[in-house]
Amino acid sequence: MKEQSFEDEVMRILEETPSARKALLENHENLLRSGDGSLKALEETKNFTTQSLASVAYQISSLAGSVLSLLDAQTNQLRHMESSINLIGQTVEMHKEKVSRREIGVFTAARRVPRCHKILPPLLAAGSKPRPPYSRRPISYQQLDGIGHGIKVSHTHTHTHTHTHTHTHTHTVV
Repeated sequence: MKEQSFEDEVMRILEETPSARKALLENHENLLRSGDGSLKALEETKNFTTQSLASVAYQISSLAGSVLSLLDAQTNQLRHMESSINLIGQTVEMHKEKVSRREIGVFTAARRVPRCHKILPPLLAAGSKPRPPYSRRPISYQQLDGIGHGIKVSHTHTHTHTHTHTHTHTHTVV
């Protein structure tokens, strides 16, 4: 009986083998097709991921540009405010100085400047001539020719040449 059951089982296996083989081949083909599909799906997923990352990078770049523009605008506003504050500070300092000068002016006393009579030239003494008015005349250097260099020359020596400074007698011609 055992033998019969083994034979039945071998027969049953041999009958089922072609159908199992056919099912195995179909599964193998389906697996290959699904592998091709999964590779295509993987490539599509990569493409979508790349596109999404590029979109996110563009949005981040756009946002960063907007933030930089905002910071530049705020910097300009701060500079304008600083300029206005400095102008107000200068105005306040000028006002304080004016007030201080007024307060200093309160402590000063009014000073009267004595009025003097007009200064007149002295009166001429009796019998003196009035001075003639000034008139411009050219200088005549001929009047100075007799003066010379201020060195007196003795006329007793008749040397006509000039001696050096080592000699005690110096003669100049006038």
